[in-house]
This record gives sequence, C-alpha cells and structure tokens, in this order.
Amino acid sequence: QAPLSRSMSFKVQMEEEGINLHELFDVDSVSEEKAEVLIFDATQNSWASSEVVVKVAARMFAHGNNFGCIRMRDLTDGRVKVLKKSLSGAPDDDLYDDVKAHALGELCCKLFRQTAPQIDMGFMPRVIYKLVQRSNRPKIMCEELLTESDDFAKRELSLFPPRNATPEDVYESHKWAVFQFFTFLQSQRGMVFDKCDLVHGIWMNPIIHSNDQTLGGHKDGGPEAVERWANDFAERY
Repeated sequence: QAPLSRSMSFKVQMEEEGINLHELFDVDSVSEEKAEVLIFDATQNSWASSEVVVKVAARMFAHGNNFGCIRMRDLTDGRVKVLKKSLSGAPDDDLYDDVKAHALGELCCKLFRQTAPQIDMGFMPRVIYKLVQRSNRPKIMCEELLTESDDFAKRELSLFPPRNATPEDVYESHKWAVFQFFTFLQSQRGMVFDKCDLVHGIWMNPIIHSNDQTLGGHKDGGPEAVERWANDFAERY
C-alpha cells in the first residue's frame, strides 16, 4: 500500500482537481459486480477459485510508483480490502508469481512458528480478484487494508542491515536472516528468500532464488544467486 504521506498528498491533489473525495472511500452505494477470487495453496502447489460479489470504489484512494490502491468490499465476508492495480501494465505472469511467492513465504513462516512460536513473523496474504463483468476482465492483486493509523513506512530487509541502521533495524535484519537460513535448510539448500520489504511489521514483496529457477518468477537468480547468498550468510554469521 502507498505510504501515508503519499496517500494524503494524493487526496489533496484530488481536492484541488474538484473530485469528490467520497468516491475514494465509498464501497457501499456503488453497484455490486461479480468477480472471481483466485487463491494459491502453497501446500498443494495449486490454484483454487470461487465466485464472489464485490463493490469497488470509483477511484483510487492512494498510489505509489507501481500500484494504485482501490478500496473494495467483498460481500462474502463483508470486509473492506484493497485492490492494488498495476500502473505499469505488468503481465499476468508477474501477478501470479507475486501471489505464489507470498503464499510460499507464509507456508514457510507457519513451519518456522512450529519450531519457534515466540518469534512473530508473517507475510501479507495476497490473492487475485478477476472482475469478470468488466470489458477486459482485469485481474488485480488484493490484500488486507491497513488503516491510516498504521505505519506505512517501507524498509527493505536483506542479509546486511544499512550502515545507519537503528537497533530495531538490526533486530529485524537478524530475524529475517534466521528465517532465510531456516528455509534454506528446509529446502535442502534448494531455495532462499533473498530480500523483502517490511511494512507495519509485515513482510511483503519477497525475492526468491531457487536452484531450478521455478519459485521466484523473473527475479529468480537460480543456483548462482542461491550460492551467492550462502556465501554472504557465512561471511556475516
């Protein structure tokens, strides 16, 4: 989701253009439409789909460099979520790879928590909504809606923290490294989570490398990247 400051400046821009801000948040008076939700099951390595009815706000309420954020209410459970529409026209394969990476990450976190339940970690759940009644039947990534009281500041986590890292940054880097090493061993050295973003204590946008280059999409660096990470890990620890 977009940083709060960017979200607020976007609202100011809308006001200056004379756009009714109600359209950014209204998911009640807008029309219902049919959609299909696609969920990836990392345990089964398969996709499941179901038909739902949704209400989608008329306008984006925020945007970043890559995505525009649109509120949506899924009438199946009544909850308001956020659709993250690509602003760059990224291919569907990237969308599917992103959702699969988050599902695989959360599965690995579940396995880790069985070993060390005292360590809090987790990936943002993501699914795909296909708006089937619209002319181009767009597929859009969807995730939980963070409230405006949440901290949207995004930090990149990798094996080495930045030079100006705070004690909190160092702790988060160590926690990420523990997770990296755990998944590296669990996969019998066949894959590694290289980097990810940390937003409001939640992991997002992981980069995965695998020996057969099947897990990380177009960013998967293959066995060379896995070996490079292993050497970096040995250097740090």
